[in-house]
Amino acid sequence: MAAEARSAGVELLAPAAALGYYDGLVPVWQGDTLHQIRAAQHVTATGAIEQPLVFAGNDLPGVMLSGGARRLAALYALRPGGTAAVATATEEGLEAAVALLEVGVRIAAVADLRRAPEGPAAGRLEAEGVPVMRGATVVCAEGRNALHSVTLAAVDDHGHPREGSELRVPCDLLVVSGGFAPAGSLLAQAGGKGRYDPASGTFLPAAELPPGSYAAGAVTGLRGAEAIELSGRVAGAEAAHALGLGDARSRERLEQERSRLAGLSAAGPELAVPAASAAGGKGKCFACLCEDVTTEEIRQGVQEGFDSIELTKRYTTVTMGPCQGRMCQLPSIRLMARETGRPLAEVGVTTARPPWSAVPLGVLAGRPFEPAKRSALHHRHREAGARVKWAGDWRRPYDYGDPHAEAMAVHETVGVIDVSPLGKLLVEGPDAGAFLDRLYPNRLSNLKPGRIRYGVLGSDAGRIMDDGTVARLDEQRFYVTTTSSGAGAVEEWFSWWLADWRMDVRVTDVTQALSAINLAGPRSREVLAGLTPLDCSSEALGYLDARQGHVAGVACLILRIGFVGELGYEIHFSSAFGEHLWDALLGAGANRGLRPFGLEPQRLLRLQKLHVIVGQDTDSESNPYEAAMPWIVKLDKEDDFIGRWALEQAAERGLQSGLVGFRTSDGVVPTEGAAVLVDGAPAGRVTSSRFSPRLGQVIGMAWVPAPLAGDGAEITIADNGRTLAATVTTTPFYDPEGTRLRS
Repeated sequence: MAAEARSAGVELLAPAAALGYYDGLVPVWQGDTLHQIRAAQHVTATGAIEQPLVFAGNDLPGVMLSGGARRLAALYALRPGGTAAVATATEEGLEAAVALLEVGVRIAAVADLRRAPEGPAAGRLEAEGVPVMRGATVVCAEGRNALHSVTLAAVDDHGHPREGSELRVPCDLLVVSGGFAPAGSLLAQAGGKGRYDPASGTFLPAAELPPGSYAAGAVTGLRGAEAIELSGRVAGAEAAHALGLGDARSRERLEQERSRLAGLSAAGPELAVPAASAAGGKGKCFACLCEDVTTEEIRQGVQEGFDSIELTKRYTTVTMGPCQGRMCQLPSIRLMARETGRPLAEVGVTTARPPWSAVPLGVLAGRPFEPAKRSALHHRHREAGARVKWAGDWRRPYDYGDPHAEAMAVHETVGVIDVSPLGKLLVEGPDAGAFLDRLYPNRLSNLKPGRIRYGVLGSDAGRIMDDGTVARLDEQRFYVTTTSSGAGAVEEWFSWWLADWRMDVRVTDVTQALSAINLAGPRSREVLAGLTPLDCSSEALGYLDARQGHVAGVACLILRIGFVGELGYEIHFSSAFGEHLWDALLGAGANRGLRPFGLEPQRLLRLQKLHVIVGQDTDSESNPYEAAMPWIVKLDKEDDFIGRWALEQAAERGLQSGLVGFRTSDGVVPTEGAAVLVDGAPAGRVTSSRFSPRLGQVIGMAWVPAPLAGDGAEITIADNGRTLAATVTTTPFYDPEGTRLRS
């Protein structure tokens, strides 16, 4: 069956346990992974759990469920005892007795609660000369530290031995089978109800299950392999049809299988319903082996007024142990019914709380899932054949097959990249400008509406935390962008200081609500002009301008910036229109050589301009002076700002090291992180390196000692056992005057 499922395209997780049902979310534990699965339809096929018998001495070592004894014998060829007695209410008990015989265990006697057991197991036991008592069960087990004998007897419907029927059997193993209780906890957690079935003496799922839920197999009370497999086919077909799958033939086949299943259900194997507990033995009689709850304690609880199953559960802790009621709920319900005189259907059941299976705390305490953010354009990237990789907690297109060609398209015609993961904050209020002045080392309050300024966010120690752009929309509103990985931290940083300063400012994180696309290249103006009524000329929409308008009918904020070093427009808009606007740009640029490009081409393009990536080219100790951005620090600002004192000290101290560009002459691309050597000792590191097809050479960025941070300085890079010679530059490799991005 597993092979058949796999061939049909079904993903099987095994061994794996469904831990619970949380409003449609089903956590599944597999090894060291916690899957969180949300499906449109759920088929529960959790099987049934063998039940113990309740009698005096039932906690003695040597008393074992028939399933456990059979597994030891049939799967592992182990003998759980030398001489065994069997007490059963089902065919499974007899089958366990046969399995024990085959590994050399002597079966002293079998007590079968059924009146007329039939089948191959009964015939085999009869042929072996094993005495089988019909309508009988175990009434007590005897022993101190281990089982040494049991008493079997024919019993009435209340579990009382019939006079003269007792048989004492010396043995060191007692195999019991009190029937099977459906494992319906997941169904109950989903909102399903249970109904008492007098024929099986168990609670089965109600005929009307919660929407989107189906049940199959032994959890529905079915027994026998043929009926169980057929019920799975029926439930699976019903779930598929609910999703709109299948056709007239499959629906006709489903009706036929339903009819066949009804016939198999009616002809199920014989079973007997045990009494609440057997009478006639001395010693403690445990209803719950996990919590050591005896039948006497349940009786006392009822006498003291705890006469409902929910109250008894809390009074005695029955069903609250590790088994979560697997083997004690049904016996405790039967005892409650006997003590209160109410029908079992009226006593009812409790719902086992998740987790249904024992699960290591490490699985729950660690990260149960790895968050993966996807932009509104994610499926468009997949359709275009993008190589999608992790970028922080985002899934982003690394490239579309040829990163060098994608970069060249941006230089020669036009390219488009999804930059939706950029952090986006709306800062508004009468004090918004003053608030940003306190957070950034440069001035932002004097920014004119419709203009953009680059900003580097610093810590109290003057270290670079993040960077991005700040666009002033009007007198009281600023639109702030951050790095993709820094959005959450920046929003938290802003909120922290706002709570302390109590300024008249509101900060709203709109990162998830808005998408962004960067349209860049010498023909980008042509593409944009064909989709918007705005004047896209360099006079009307110049470098570092911000304009609000419609693109392809969508309200957008257009930022004229150039991270990749070419004429470019960053278009921000509601994520709901992501695919529409992406398609419109691709359509408008189809005849102009437009090509999507990914993160790798973008990294190459920005490296050619010596544009810094915070967190890659900087670390926790980098300040703006040493990161080659002294111009961004305005120590002559009238008011204080975060990190001012530390930056004043850094300016007075002078440079200890510097972030520079470099070229190599031998065509070898050094590894990012390779050491920069001075007198044979590490004194810096490479932060970025690529081969540039536009320049025809290897370029990179590196931290070097201050004396080497000047144009023309020669540095040595140690990389994987070899040394590379490189020449320092402090100006951009490509278009150093910025003519192209300002065009």
